[in-house]
Formats: sequence, C-alpha cells, structure tokens
Amino acid sequence: LIDSGEFRYIIIDSSFSVNYGFLEACRMADRVIFVDDGVYTSNQRLHKIWCLFKMLGNGLCQKSVLLYNRFHEKYGRLYENPELPVAGTIGVLPPAGPSQMAEQIMEHEALREVLR
Repeated sequence: LIDSGEFRYIIIDSSFSVNYGFLEACRMADRVIFVDDGVYTSNQRLHKIWCLFKMLGNGLCQKSVLLYNRFHEKYGRLYENPELPVAGTIGVLPPAGPSQMAEQIMEHEALREVLR
C-alpha cells in the first residue's frame, strides 16, 4: 500500500490478540507502535506480546516503541521495560466527534514523534 504512493502510514489497530496475520503485519512494518493505557490488563497483554517478540528474535523488538494513550496516573501504571522505548503520552482528551478527536490527537507531539 505504501509503495502505491497513496499512503504515508498504515496503522493496524489490534486488540493485542496474536495470530499469524498480526505477526506478519508486524514483521512487514517499518515500525511497531504499542498503544497502552497503563491499566493492569493492558500491561499484562503488552508484556505477553513483548515476550513473544523476544522469543521470536526476528527484529520486532528493535523496531517497537510504546505510546501511552489516555494514561492517568491515578488509575494506571507505566509498563516498566527498559528495552521498549516510550515515544510519549497522549493524555485524556475532552469529548469530541471522530473528526475532532483525530485533529486533537494529530496536534500531540507524541504522535508526531512516533510518525517520524
């Protein structure tokens, strides 16, 4: 899709379920961006996938970064893994429609850092 010249980025929104298609998409990607909100179950899922990436040893860890979305210090906890760089945090945003929400997210430096 990128080679067609029609897209600069392709974003795959995954629920952290692992199957062949997910692993193949990650393998083909230039960058893997984990999005985590810091709640216990999200951190557990992230840790399981990170361990799988390490076990596979096919370069997935080296091209992975972590982006926190809707992280709240009162309810969440940072995933502590010195091997996984944190690109930044997008805090809780005010209510908005889909277009307005996309505009709000695009203004965040953390997202611009990830898309560099």
